[in-house]
Amino acid sequence: MAWHIVRGMGVEMIARFETAASDGPFGTRRKLPNEIDAVTIAEIGTWRYVYIPDGKAMPDVGFEVEPVPLTAETRAALKRASGYVAAINDAVRARVRSRYSIEDEIGLLRVGASDPEYLRWNAWVEECRAWGRAEKAKVGL
Repeated sequence: MAWHIVRGMGVEMIARFETAASDGPFGTRRKLPNEIDAVTIAEIGTWRYVYIPDGKAMPDVGFEVEPVPLTAETRAALKRASGYVAAINDAVRARVRSRYSIEDEIGLLRVGASDPEYLRWNAWVEECRAWGRAEKAKVGL
């Protein structure tokens, strides 16, 4: 059974489908058409989890694609398994490192909030973290 949905009204939609179309060492793997603009979140076991952008129509792709209820457990599992989330986390660290080395951060943690540079560093780190949270939120995580 194929699933057909038109995304709308700003509702988060993460869906999943089994990637293996046939067994064996030379088996084929399923993927969604490019026009859907789905973002692969993670692969867990034989399942690929994808974010379907708001306003996109899900055509009949010839295999079952099912919506995933986003419970706290599911969201946490996807974050742990997601290369997409790992890339965002790496980008957050790189943004912080663009201004402060690890040695700088250790030194600022030792001097504490009484130092004006600590406050500037903390504001920058929080700005970087907020960017990372916003990027993850774009795909429902």
